Amino acid sequence: MSKEEEFQAAVYEYEALRQESENLSNLMQNIEARKQEYEAIISSIEELKKKRDDVVLPLATGVFVKANVVEDGVLINVGSNIVVNKSFDDGIKYLRKQIEELTKTQSEISAELTKIANQLHNLEHKIMELNPNK
Repeated sequence: MSKEEEFQAAVYEYEALRQESENLSNLMQNIEARKQEYEAIISSIEELKKKRDDVVLPLATGVFVKANVVEDGVLINVGSNIVVNKSFDDGIKYLRKQIEELTKTQSEISAELTKIANQLHNLEHKIMELNPNK
């Protein structure tokens, strides 16, 4: 492989890794947003455990309805559009477990991002060395 071909291959690999890093960073942000959403839901459930009359529930952004909670539980979509009825406490446990899984996934992604950052650093040096325009 000629020096020019090696240079082009390194640039291509660099761009591919940079794109993968960007995708993983976006995924990390989405996971963090989901974790925050779950924490907010847990807080709402905790409030529902205390106050069950005249609660305000969101229907959509900026749209709410007053309601009275008549059952001791929440309905949770557990995947594949399967909804199960769980007690308030079991619902909170389920959401905390989801948060744990998301945190584990974040750790795995973070390790991959570190690995990619090291590869990008090494490729930068290789590209500088191989650059035919230097």
